[in-house]
Amino acid sequence: MHRPDLPGSAQQKALGRKSRSSFVPTERDTAILRAVAEHRLLRSRSHLVPLFGGSLHVLRRLQRLTAERYLCRLAGRPHQESVYAIGDKGSDLLHRRFGVPRPKVEWTAQNRTLTERHVAHTLLIADVLVGIELACRARPDLRFVSAAEVIERHASERVRQRAREVGGRPLRWRVRVRDGGWVGEGAIEPDGLFGIEHAGRGGTTKTDWYFLEADRGTMSVIPERPRLDRSSLFKKMLQYHASAEKKLDGQSLTGRHFGLPSVRTLFVLATGARGQTRLQRCLEASRHFQGGRGTGLFLFVKREDLLEATNPLTAPVTAGTGHLLPLSDAS
Repeated sequence: MHRPDLPGSAQQKALGRKSRSSFVPTERDTAILRAVAEHRLLRSRSHLVPLFGGSLHVLRRLQRLTAERYLCRLAGRPHQESVYAIGDKGSDLLHRRFGVPRPKVEWTAQNRTLTERHVAHTLLIADVLVGIELACRARPDLRFVSAAEVIERHASERVRQRAREVGGRPLRWRVRVRDGGWVGEGAIEPDGLFGIEHAGRGGTTKTDWYFLEADRGTMSVIPERPRLDRSSLFKKMLQYHASAEKKLDGQSLTGRHFGLPSVRTLFVLATGARGQTRLQRCLEASRHFQGGRGTGLFLFVKREDLLEATNPLTAPVTAGTGHLLPLSDAS
């Protein structure tokens, strides 16, 4: 389990006692706190420094925010990059200013219960989302749209209400699947939701919307038997596909919940040779749709191809139809 790495030296403690009552977070500090709260966990140099610029200054602010209990730093092995979670005072500030849900259990206590597996998966999601956001910032014609902005600007009132509740899980919904032997109802919750907004001529914009599925390689791609009570990537595809279908009222489930006309799902697949195998299996699963032609509703990319790319927007993404295309043009 990961435990918060609280300031331990006598000098740090003395500084904390002396300055705690007079410390007031800056607007930039508050933006850092919002980013950490939204992603749940963020690394110092890989995520927070490039997001907020100025390496030494950001690192100093992270140290100060940790000393003042606005952030928690997870304990790690020597030479590992620091990982930050929201602290109790940071949660209080975000609740007061922005209505961010504040759980009754202290964040310091919650951060002590994080498992290695949970931390690794949460950081993988952050790697993908932060990498894409930074790539969009480098392009004057692109803008990254976060899940928080989607919910605030486009989602239904019910989803917005969930976002304001502790444990509300606004990205979760239920869907019924009827596809041959695959029949059943269950919940689905993507690892992320984001948009890439393209600026056009005359002030027009076009936005591509994506759900994110960060694959850890722990579940099968296609199960041996058609069972919706077992986790698999194919089960997720069936649920996303059913959610995208137009209903009697002319809206899809995703449209009804999130107010978006069309959302594709980006599957970031496990690494190495296994990732290549999973990619082929995912393409095979996608051919279940559209009469064997596959569907562009699903996009697949190996984890290393996306995260190690100089620009994630140009990483080789394979659509469910088998076509290779960059993410920024995945339309």
